[in-house]
Amino acid sequence: MKSKLLPCASSRCLLPMFLLGTLSLHAQATRTWVSGVGDDANPCSRTAPCKTWAGAISKTAAGGEIDALDPGGFGGVTITKEITLDGGNGVVASALVSGTNAIIINAGTSDIITLRNIQINGISAGLSGVRFLAGQALILDNVKINGFLNHCVDIAVGQSSTMNFAIRDTVLLNCAQSGVRAQNSQGYPIFGTMERVTVNRTGVGVTLDSNSHLFARDSNFSSGGTGILLQNTGVPGNPDAILEGNLITGNNGGIQVNAGSVRISNNTISANGVGLVFAGGSVVSFGNNVISGNYSSDGTPTSTVTLR
Repeated sequence: MKSKLLPCASSRCLLPMFLLGTLSLHAQATRTWVSGVGDDANPCSRTAPCKTWAGAISKTAAGGEIDALDPGGFGGVTITKEITLDGGNGVVASALVSGTNAIIINAGTSDIITLRNIQINGISAGLSGVRFLAGQALILDNVKINGFLNHCVDIAVGQSSTMNFAIRDTVLLNCAQSGVRAQNSQGYPIFGTMERVTVNRTGVGVTLDSNSHLFARDSNFSSGGTGILLQNTGVPGNPDAILEGNLITGNNGGIQVNAGSVRISNNTISANGVGLVFAGGSVVSFGNNVISGNYSSDGTPTSTVTLR
């Protein structure tokens, strides 16, 4: 008696069994792993980890996470989808690059990229530590970026949508142009927060260009050309910043406003060449800042609001 073929609603029933097995081998995992002794030919599982971020990212599903198992140099990477890179708690997970950008992000406008527990070193020859070209949001959590010719973090988007960034518990060092530069050439706003961030020995601590907005608190901007710079390069919308409880010291200029407005509360602005520098825009003080001991001039806020 002949066996009867049962109907099947799925197109998978049309595939031979050996092809189904082949397809399953190429499925992307939601969590993959890298190791200092891994191999990019591996499937990037916990027991067979990959060697680099770049090797693991093609085997990781959008929205997934790549974790470091142990210390290692995992190289530069280009990110084109929502993903998290996590170096692991207490693990030295690093990217060491020269002559290029370390991490480039060119993702979809709804994608959120998270970098956590990672060290990025340009050995004074890399271009930018993190270069963000497109995406919805960038999160840096416990990241150290050191030694780049341009920016530690370069947010240089050209997208017709709003972008957000959050940087916390992070150290940005020795970047010739800026610790953080924020700019959208299409005029859409960028909203950023910085908490417990140290920016040291950079050309500018933070450069806010047209329509970029920042809330920074409990952070240190020191030993650079300018601590905080607000400017407008002609794209619609002036920059804006709210600074709460920060130390701005050892710079040529503490806060420089060429366009837009800054509101300051509980900040210490001292031992700079000039405390407050104006070429346009305004600095509104809530009257509880320390602005003194700057070598050439302290500068005076354009207005003071009395706290009630």
